[in-house]
Amino acid sequence: METRDDLDAVIEHAKALGMQIKLLRTQRRLRLRDLAKASGISSWHLCKIEAGRHTPHRSTLEAIARGLSIDITALEPDQVGPKERAALAVR
Repeated sequence: METRDDLDAVIEHAKALGMQIKLLRTQRRLRLRDLAKASGISSWHLCKIEAGRHTPHRSTLEAIARGLSIDITALEPDQVGPKERAALAVR
């Protein structure tokens, strides 16, 4: 049985993952629909992932990584620093 702390950790991870994907996408000057097309994922689904409202399956992460032309390990949320998080929060 999952505790409240476990659920909070899952939510925080989803938010951090979404932030990382958005950061990588914007650094490449890609629009949401550009990444959606390159990865074969709907814009709606990608939007939910970036917003931290959906935790994607590994196959979806692999598709996103391919669409960004990066290794899947670059999607790890711990790659986002405080400055990048602050910049994304302002947008």
